[in-house]
Amino acid sequence: MEVNSEDARDSMDHLERLKSLVQEIQTVYAKYCSISVSAFISEPVASIMNVRTLYERTLDLSQYRIKYNHACLLTQQSLDKTQWSDFNINTASVHHFLDCIQKARLEEAKTTYWNLIQELTDCSYNIIMFTLSYLSSSIFNMVNLMEKNGTISFGLDFVSFDNKIKSFEVFDQINTEFIALIEGIVGKIEQNRNEKSDIVVSNAMRFIETHYMDNSLSSTMVADQFKLTSAYLGKLFREYSSQSISNYISEVRLVKASEMLKQSPLYIDEIIEKIGWENKKHFFTLFKKRFGTTPTEYRLKSKVSDIHEIS
Repeated sequence: MEVNSEDARDSMDHLERLKSLVQEIQTVYAKYCSISVSAFISEPVASIMNVRTLYERTLDLSQYRIKYNHACLLTQQSLDKTQWSDFNINTASVHHFLDCIQKARLEEAKTTYWNLIQELTDCSYNIIMFTLSYLSSSIFNMVNLMEKNGTISFGLDFVSFDNKIKSFEVFDQINTEFIALIEGIVGKIEQNRNEKSDIVVSNAMRFIETHYMDNSLSSTMVADQFKLTSAYLGKLFREYSSQSISNYISEVRLVKASEMLKQSPLYIDEIIEKIGWENKKHFFTLFKKRFGTTPTEYRLKSKVSDIHEIS
C-alpha cells in the first residue's frame, strides 16, 4: 500500500488511520466470511517510479506472516525497528534431536524440536527458512544413511517435503508437518525393530526346541548363538512370549517328557536324562505343577486313556 505524506507527524497519523481501517476490514471478513485477512503496509513512497521496488519490499514483508500468523497486520516501520537475534544453529541440539529420532525416543525428539523452533522466535525470515532447511536436510540425510546401512525403508521424498515446507505461510503448518515427519520415521523404526525382535525370538525358540536335550542349554548359550547379551535377549523374549528364556527351556523339556511318557517305554530317569534335565527333584516338582500329576501317574492315565479308546 502506498502512503503519501509531507512530514513525519502526518505520516504517523495517516499510518494509524490506515491500520485502524485495515483492522476493521479484517474484523468484517472474519465475522461475515470466516476469512482471515493479513495486511502488510509499506513505508511511504515519494514517486510513482518507486512503486515496483516498494511492492517487492512489501512482498518480502508479507513473508513475516510465518512469525505472526494469519490475520496479522505488519508495517515496514515496525519491522525496521525490530532487533533480530544473532542466531547460530545449535549443532549439538540438532545432533541430539537426530539421535532421539534414530533411537525412537519420540517424546524427547518432539521436545528437542520445539526447543529448536523456540530459538527462532526473534530471528529474521531468512534465518528461519535456512534453519528449517537445515533441519529437514539433516533428518533426510540421517534417513538415507539408515536405509543404506540396514534393511529399513522409509519411502520419503526430501524434495516434496522441502517444497511443502516452503509453501506454508505460518509456523503452525510447518510444525504440524515436521511433527508428522518425526512421528512417521519413529513409527517405522519401531515397526522395523519389532519385526526384527520377533524374528530373533522366533529363531531363539527354534534353537531351544532343537537343542533341548543338551543339559548345558541356558539363556547365555542361546544369547551367544545370536551374538546378543542374555539380558537383551531375555528382555525381547519376555516382551514377545511373556516368559523368560529359562522358563521356555523348562516348558519345552516338560512337554517333550510328557510325550515320551505317552509314547515310549523309557524309564522316567532315562527320560529326564534325554531331555537334558539335571535336577531330578526339580523336574518332579515342575512336572506336577505343569500337568497336575506325577510323571508315573501321567503315564498310567495315558495308558488307561489309550485302552478306553481302543475298546
